[in-house]
Amino acid sequence: MEPNSVKWVGSPCGLHGPYIFYKAFHFHLERSARILSLGDFFLVRCAPGEPVCIAELQLLWEERTSGQLLSSSKLYFLPEDTPVGRSSDHGEVINPCVWGGREVLEPPSGSIV
Repeated sequence: MEPNSVKWVGSPCGLHGPYIFYKAFHFHLERSARILSLGDFFLVRCAPGEPVCIAELQLLWEERTSGQLLSSSKLYFLPEDTPVGRSSDHGEVINPCVWGGREVLEPPSGSIV
């Protein structure tokens, strides 16, 4: 496998229109081979000079006509790296949820929150 090349791992897990979906891909980074799968977390910098954030891999797909490999990730930033910044209550534990006069860790199943 060439440096900076990406290959799908496994067979496609879905098709929709011109898109082929996958669950993982294989790549080389700094002389070591890695595999990232859906749901995996990794560190990423969106542009040079930008802060590092945590990314969670959400979707992997290939556009059939162009052969372009695409991905979608959810990004998690530290509060101080957002426009509003960190506030005094970041990291503070708020009172547990109160449901029907009782303290619970999560609402009863089937209820809308």
